[in-house]
Amino acid sequence: MKAEYSKLISSLKSKKFAPIYFLHGEENFFIDDIAEFIESHALSESEKSFNQQVLYGKEIDANTIKNAAMRYPLMSPYQVLIIKEAQQIKKWDELEVYFEKPVDTTILVICYKFGKFDKRTKAYKALEKGPAVLFESKTLEESKVPEWIHQYLETRQRKIKKQAADILTEYLGNDLEKIANAMDKIINTSDENKVIDEKDIEQNVGISREYNIYELQKAIINKDMLAFSKIVNYMATHTKEHPLPMAIGFFYGFFSKVTAIQLKRTPAKDLGINEFFFKDYQKAAANYPNKGKYIMSLLQDYDLRFKGVNDTGTDDGELFKELFYKIIYA
Repeated sequence: MKAEYSKLISSLKSKKFAPIYFLHGEENFFIDDIAEFIESHALSESEKSFNQQVLYGKEIDANTIKNAAMRYPLMSPYQVLIIKEAQQIKKWDELEVYFEKPVDTTILVICYKFGKFDKRTKAYKALEKGPAVLFESKTLEESKVPEWIHQYLETRQRKIKKQAADILTEYLGNDLEKIANAMDKIINTSDENKVIDEKDIEQNVGISREYNIYELQKAIINKDMLAFSKIVNYMATHTKEHPLPMAIGFFYGFFSKVTAIQLKRTPAKDLGINEFFFKDYQKAAANYPNKGKYIMSLLQDYDLRFKGVNDTGTDDGELFKELFYKIIYA
């Protein structure tokens, strides 16, 4: 049975357990979150010592999983068996028979990360036939991340201002693990009745109100040389906090979308751009006419130079300044 994340979590909260949870896909956050929920809530603390086991794919094989899963619980209705890093396991078809008819007193949780499991295999077809819950964890589009942030906080009885969620998304993209860690840090250090705002993001996520990649982006969009010079000079002397590769990746994604707007006049929703920020992309498209491809080429060149290609050891800070002065004067 295929499952959606919210419905799956809801059924787990209701203590409705399946004998197998096969979690696979590209977004690791959802896989880890489901597995951690089962690990924390399926058994009581007294039951866990004899009936809960975590195994790692690099240390076991398919036969080890089968033998462990066929054990019966001791003084508990279930045993929980969690297989982490399952993508390292081979010969999955050896589990075909177990997948079709699992032991109903075992909760087997398989965490297959960094990609989808091969659906053509006998093992997967057996999972589809049997009573397993199949969950495919898909990468969340960046435009949907602010909504996810609101939902994440709602489950923890907290709220966030729209602009704060948008800024966090713009800064961290769709890296849900980083966003969740940032939200948890804010929850643990702020008043439980407070609505999370931009100041909370600034204080807890390391986004300085003046010197951050988001403010650098704004200065470049507006060709604001005064603000730009202050920010670039600061970030170039603090490259440990503001590493060049992160800035390159951020602006490559930004100018990729700017170029798409210039070439195709593509709607924001089709580019995965949050509507709150679409006006910024439009302004950049107007202020850097026909420069998108050139800027993306610059970013690629400086990424190589940072890695030592075609460069004789230029200081990271100098590379930072060189690159962004070339961009703003493009």
